[in-house]
Amino acid sequence: GHASALVREAVDTVRRRGMAAAMLIPSHEELKTFYARLGFEDIRFPLDFSEGFDLGTGDARCDLAMVCRLG
Repeated sequence: GHASALVREAVDTVRRRGMAAAMLIPSHEELKTFYARLGFEDIRFPLDFSEGFDLGTGDARCDLAMVCRLG
């Protein structure tokens, strides 16, 4: 319950800010099912952290996001 509520709150915040999508990188393969239940699709969207703000794994091959389309 608490983790789901936090993710929903984060997605709602992103939506209120007018963003087209929320993205996240699951830390474990097993989490993909959890995030899918919250509206995230496993499209393996590549993220680029070359500008220095790196919230990824440090390995571009693994920094593939699940996406929750908003709107």
